[in-house]
Amino acid sequence: METPGLPIRDLTEAKRVFEKELNWHEKISLVREIAYSRREELCRAYPDLMMIGHGLRQRQSDAGDPEIVDEPCVILAVRKKWQKGALPPEESTTLPEYLIAFCTVDGKRVPCAVPTDIEDGEAYLRTQPQAGSQSILVSGARGTPSGRGTLTCAIARSSNPDRVYALSCRHVFGINATADHQTGHQVSHDDHVFGQSTGIRGPLAAGPHYSMDAQLAEISDHHALSNALGNVRITNILQPGDPVPPIYYILTPNGPVEVQFRGWWENHVISYEGYGRICHDELLYSKCIQGSTQLGDSGSPVVSQLNGGTLLGMHIAISDYLPAAIL
Repeated sequence: METPGLPIRDLTEAKRVFEKELNWHEKISLVREIAYSRREELCRAYPDLMMIGHGLRQRQSDAGDPEIVDEPCVILAVRKKWQKGALPPEESTTLPEYLIAFCTVDGKRVPCAVPTDIEDGEAYLRTQPQAGSQSILVSGARGTPSGRGTLTCAIARSSNPDRVYALSCRHVFGINATADHQTGHQVSHDDHVFGQSTGIRGPLAAGPHYSMDAQLAEISDHHALSNALGNVRITNILQPGDPVPPIYYILTPNGPVEVQFRGWWENHVISYEGYGRICHDELLYSKCIQGSTQLGDSGSPVVSQLNGGTLLGMHIAISDYLPAAIL
């Protein structure tokens, strides 16, 4: 890899600034800013580059397994990652090891060298939604197939605080691409109907525009809703720019899945059966530490604690061993 733009002496100082002068939160903020502001420029400059994210570096452990280390970086996903020591194809362009940016140190704007991490992008092309046979049943009109998934949480809207809603994925409440144009699907748990899907939902359509795979169901039976949600207690919601904890949990119907923060991917496309290629503005990717998600876990809350705590996102899909969530 190369780092264009600075002489060696200045690059050494720029690396020192990032490593020594910035705290962890400042580093995460800077890699996020670069991923957002320079992704189009970088993808045009480097044909092998598929997409850009930001998060923590991944390295091989002494045993040869991938492990995530607490080093903020810009993540570059490529179409095919070269094997270490192999010569790159002639048509390939070497990606930068560092990206040069400016930061403020002692009131002065100075250059710093922000590290990158190269990721094989093929795994992310295999990301798939995880609706299936699990906690809640969503039923449409007679003759319409049913679908299953998981609830994220219950909410009340400020515009109508007397009504209670349940949040889940649109691809769960919508059942499938054929039935999705309808609303009013019945939502049940253990054969008890406790609500129906509403038209309050994000867009979910193939094309270049961003989608939001989320939908609300209006609740008619609070006791059945409580049984479906279990003992999850959400006390806060992750706000834009807030740091994600290094370890957190996906609370699935089969028990909590312990995961580790990997990073955020911007402008990420997922193929939904029947819907086509859906573009998401930003997805939170994690690495499973204990357990794994499975079909039916779409909609599961991603939270900071085993019993809830801060809601970090809603699980919608998985790529190999990397679950993906939206906020």
